[in-house]
Amino acid sequence: MSHFVFVYGTLKKGYSNHHFLLDASFIGVHPPVAGNHQFQPHSRDRRKRLSPPRKHICGKCIQVANDHPATGGCTPKEVNMEKVLIIGCKRAMNDVCIGCSRCMVAFNRREGEFSRYGEDAELIGLLNCGDCPGATIVTRLVQLNLWNKPVNEKVTKIHIAACIVDHCPHKEILINKVKAKAGVEVILGSHPYKPDAIFA
Repeated sequence: MSHFVFVYGTLKKGYSNHHFLLDASFIGVHPPVAGNHQFQPHSRDRRKRLSPPRKHICGKCIQVANDHPATGGCTPKEVNMEKVLIIGCKRAMNDVCIGCSRCMVAFNRREGEFSRYGEDAELIGLLNCGDCPGATIVTRLVQLNLWNKPVNEKVTKIHIAACIVDHCPHKEILINKVKAKAGVEVILGSHPYKPDAIFA
């Protein structure tokens, strides 16, 4: 047997919690419903609750199995969604690589070292090294972890950006520190958009 479930907010496709519904069948767009429902939280349930109630809620109708978390009767299954952190050179990020645009574009396109990820991977942050010689990088990682705990987000992969891998004279020490303390996989490289034969 299966259930028909109304979903809304961050459970809709393209939003942060849609991965909980990857095995659900889409039925159709549901007409707006009255927003006078209060969902009671239960263990590890990240579905969006309304507080205070809204007048109308727009959402979609899906079909799920009886034991699916969307039915509200069980704990959501663990989903292997990668949360990616990019560590870059402070000086390059501040003065040269405008807006870290190339890393961002490469991640969005899944190019370069980001080609390993599926569409559900998320970029959780861009962290600079703390300036030469990278002495504060471990402290900065600790601060990032503490900053994200209240919102229940955790880094699962770290990329050392091209600005460090290709140009930093302190990269060996910095990378070894990150690998020793991060507790997650550390990948060397980010975007592939590097100039070649500039004056040719």
